[in-house]
Amino acid sequence: MNFSIVNIQDIKKQDWDSFAYNHPSSFLWHTYDFIMGKNTWINHSNESFAVLDKEDKIVGIFPLCKIEFKQYRFFQRSYLDNIGGWLCKEDASVYTSILLEEYRRRLNSEKQKFANINFATASIFYKEDPFFSQGLPSHTARISVLDLSLGMDVIWSNIRKGHKSDIRKAQRSGITFKKASSEDLDIYYTMHQYICKKSSIVPHNKEYFEYIFNVAIPNNQAFIGIAYHEGRPIAAVNYGIYKDKAVYWTAASDEAAYKLGANHFLHWQMIQDLYSRGITCLDMGEVFFNHSSSKIQGIVNFKKGFGGNLFPCFKSKLKEK
Repeated sequence: MNFSIVNIQDIKKQDWDSFAYNHPSSFLWHTYDFIMGKNTWINHSNESFAVLDKEDKIVGIFPLCKIEFKQYRFFQRSYLDNIGGWLCKEDASVYTSILLEEYRRRLNSEKQKFANINFATASIFYKEDPFFSQGLPSHTARISVLDLSLGMDVIWSNIRKGHKSDIRKAQRSGITFKKASSEDLDIYYTMHQYICKKSSIVPHNKEYFEYIFNVAIPNNQAFIGIAYHEGRPIAAVNYGIYKDKAVYWTAASDEAAYKLGANHFLHWQMIQDLYSRGITCLDMGEVFFNHSSSKIQGIVNFKKGFGGNLFPCFKSKLKEK
């Protein structure tokens, strides 16, 4: 069989996105712009590639990036990371094998420490573990997914009582909602820097949010809401959107938001908007039953409080030979 491996940089954006969009298991994480946007993160570089057939048509894609880090303070190491899994034409096993062979080659030839694959939101398209038939080690996490087709009355009834109280508190406090546009980038990024400083983590490059605000929003692939209190922005939530599905992507806020219930209010406003658009489900992200970090468990409890159902999230970690 004649085929070739080609890096994403050597493929036309239109060809890559057309293949992804027409695949039944594709999501935002497979799009050209998201892949390029993610690689603006600190210490990230692009390793995404595609398989082309003898007619130079794409028959499979594999989003991938290399992330560098220091080990023992001195040694520079790196690992490969994927979100969304791979896509193959008609899920043909031969093309899947070619994609994974190249994935393994890059893991071993470039001396990566390990490689991650996380199907994330795309997991909802699979009835069985996609790693099993490929002989790859895997473990199944859980994501919380809201079925928006149930309608607002049912969704509201499924929301935790404490969340409803916070939503009502925000309404009584005069919190207002605004749908963000590209002009609100600096507002969002200022809050992002604040929350990162508070959590002692490095903020993402502003270029990443320039992609979200200047590319994803105009292309209807991001929906960002901002909560205001007394004329001041205090919280923002970002949903990624692709076809008829959405994902809780990023968020930022200041201290006042927690006291006023602004985050709960924002999600409720935005869930109603998604429903009006005909979006069928919202992935609130990965959840845990009992995380060792009380902070992470608090975030998990917040996500689960909106009443989603738990779905498998397929993940794999492969170590170098």
